[in-house]
Amino acid sequence: CTIYTGDIAMETWSAALYNVQGQMLKVLAENQNSTMVTFNTGEIMRGMYFIRLTDRSGKSGMKKLVVE
Repeated sequence: CTIYTGDIAMETWSAALYNVQGQMLKVLAENQNSTMVTFNTGEIMRGMYFIRLTDRSGKSGMKKLVVE
């Protein structure tokens, strides 16, 4: 799975995976300076998840991820 970071791509950012209950399951990337994060969805069960992208100033955004 590849997630594009959008506006955060200009800065160092981190990404974490959350379940629908809001529990953090995994840190996907830290201290990145890229336009995307890639990870293996085979490691998680089918369902809906959220990915929180956070830049170094603390600004964050969420992306929805559905694993089928």
